Amino acid sequence: MVEAVRGFVRGFVRGEDFFGMDMRFLNFAGSLYNCCMKITTKKGDKGRTGLYGGRRVAKDDAVIEVFGELDELMCFLGLCKFAIGHKGGKDVCGILDQVQDHLYGMMGAIGGAGGARDGVGRGGGGGGAIAEEDVVFLEGMISKYGSGVRELKGFVEPGKNEVSARFHVARAVCRRAERRVVSYFRKGGEVAKADKDLILKYLNRLGDLLFVVGEGVVSP
Repeated sequence: MVEAVRGFVRGFVRGEDFFGMDMRFLNFAGSLYNCCMKITTKKGDKGRTGLYGGRRVAKDDAVIEVFGELDELMCFLGLCKFAIGHKGGKDVCGILDQVQDHLYGMMGAIGGAGGARDGVGRGGGGGGAIAEEDVVFLEGMISKYGSGVRELKGFVEPGKNEVSARFHVARAVCRRAERRVVSYFRKGGEVAKADKDLILKYLNRLGDLLFVVGEGVVSP
């Protein structure tokens, strides 16, 4: 089911009307994506798209704006992963891989897929978009890498080196995504309460993690 979530999120990324496709196709869309999905479908040409279950919305709907923020965050995490991978940071790359999977599940839950994330990053077993143990995992990584952060006596100025700067950009994008998700929920955006609470906690911890990696791992 994880691949199905990835499939309809990728449809959003390309701006097409993938969310409204037949559910039987959705179930195996992810596995087909790389071999036979059309890039241009023309189904989103009139400024509307569909969510999981077929509900139609404008492309500037609040939920689509949330998707855009999380998609941008995922892209910047990809830049961080590429940069730190060239510096030998395989452990951090593995963490970012898990985070990107979690974000796919988060987008699925916000888009109406409910517990569509099938235990990515936590050994399978189904459940909601984000699990409490995913938040605990981030907290553990913050403790691990936070020990390398020098004592802060004022505001941090990003730019000590390119890799550190990329993590700070990702941190800022994460905080913006967090603000947009908070706004969406505050204005009545629908998602299961358990998912809502964990999504907010997860994004808050993720911003902290990106800060400590940018300051404590890749800064001189």
